Amino acid sequence: MTVLELRNVSKTYGAGPTEVRALRGIGLAVEPGTMVAVMGPSGSGKSTLPTIAGSLEDPTDGEVLVAGTALSGLRRGVRARLRRRVIGYVFQDYHLLAGLTAAENVSLPLELDGVPAPAAARLRTGHVRRGPAASRRCAGCPPTPPRRTCSSPNAACGASRSGRRRSAGCSARRDR
Repeated sequence: MTVLELRNVSKTYGAGPTEVRALRGIGLAVEPGTMVAVMGPSGSGKSTLPTIAGSLEDPTDGEVLVAGTALSGLRRGVRARLRRRVIGYVFQDYHLLAGLTAAENVSLPLELDGVPAPAAARLRTGHVRRGPAASRRCAGCPPTPPRRTCSSPNAACGASRSGRRRSAGCSARRDR
């Protein structure tokens, strides 16, 4: 099954003399386990493409399918859940919660999906199961690893230099 498919996707910003055509008739099919690199000069749509593929913005024309699901017409909450469970997204400008460590920022989407905090912590550190039960998936594990979409070749996750947890006025909510 194709994990990401773009069919004749175009994106236009503005109108008239200020119109900018960021994408024109893009077609793309990405199979599971495939790595894709998007390269081009400034203004060629490198940031627009993953923004649309990651369901953060709608194309002007065309269709985007993620894991066989068409994104057009999906409610905001459904898109957010799809982004957490299937796509994943690392923003070009980071957008991490400053009061959390990098590891806590990584496990937050799992917790929003109902994975208990201790299980999410084990998943983010790789300490899932040991011994005879190691071949079985833990009860809190997502069915497949999420796909990560980065909006920039320079995108990266940061952490507090001290590694300590700082208090965060986090107002995240569940999209259930």
